[in-house]
Amino acid sequence: MTIGIEQYPLILGISAFLFSLFIIIALFSYLLESANKNKLISKIRTGGMAGGYDRYDDASSGKKNRFVRGLLSFLDMIGRKKIQQTPSSYSPLRIRFLQAGLRGPMVPSVFLGTKLMLALALPMLFFITKLSFSELLDTYIKTNQTIILSAVLALIGFYLPDLWLRDRISRRKVRLQHSLPDALDFLVVCVEAGLGLNSAINRVSKEIVPSHKDVGEELNIVNLEIRAGKSRRGALQNFALRTDIEDVRQLVTVLVQTERFGTSLTQALRVFSDSFRQRRSELAEERAHKLPVKLVFPMMLFIFPSIFVVAGAPAIVQLVRALIRVVS
Repeated sequence: MTIGIEQYPLILGISAFLFSLFIIIALFSYLLESANKNKLISKIRTGGMAGGYDRYDDASSGKKNRFVRGLLSFLDMIGRKKIQQTPSSYSPLRIRFLQAGLRGPMVPSVFLGTKLMLALALPMLFFITKLSFSELLDTYIKTNQTIILSAVLALIGFYLPDLWLRDRISRRKVRLQHSLPDALDFLVVCVEAGLGLNSAINRVSKEIVPSHKDVGEELNIVNLEIRAGKSRRGALQNFALRTDIEDVRQLVTVLVQTERFGTSLTQALRVFSDSFRQRRSELAEERAHKLPVKLVFPMMLFIFPSIFVVAGAPAIVQLVRALIRVVS
């Protein structure tokens, strides 16, 4: 079997792809080994503590968890250097992760490492694909277009984790808003039964986890901060900062004012619960009134044309047949 001249670019592209893949695997293996050595050294220095990797150190985890652990170590090593270079951007980023429910110590560094890796990997994959299928793609993609597409792919890879984080924050806010009324009712019941606010928060955080995990975890963090010596006001303000929800801010304001002025906690929570329920019903009515307006364009674009086709097609067919008979 002979190889024609026209097949040489394809062979060169495949060879370049395999060579690049070999280089990437070798670099990843070297960096992973270096990260594991640094992790072992830090574990020995700290007396056997594994830092932020404890939940990945299960002995029965298998090859999949080992690969995930190695990948996270690699991304953590890249992102940690970026965080050390820009320490001022660490605090706002950390707040965003808390709002998304990500509290691990290596989450910011892994996130930044993922952004850098995607910004480099997507243009590299594009170049490898273009080299592998040069005969097919050269007619459609010119040199200047290749540079523009590479820059666009780098921007997409860099900002794609931000879009994922924003979506995770928004979905978690929706879950918290849906579970907040149940938590508030449970809190009112506990306070009316004679428990203090700290004990009520502790009880609610334990009992509400099976049905509403997010709000249970947040209330548990409030309880742990109070036990660690933080003031109740500071712990509640941190709760509002982690959730970034207006209803939670109002609840925290009510609780802080109740503690400051010495008013009845049970009455304040009952009044806030009633107003919160009323506001939720008003919001539901407002969304229901907006629904017909939002349905106008889908009905005009998708439903009405189908109805016209189903209702008018037989009449149009009969009219065309009648005209053909008259003409003939």
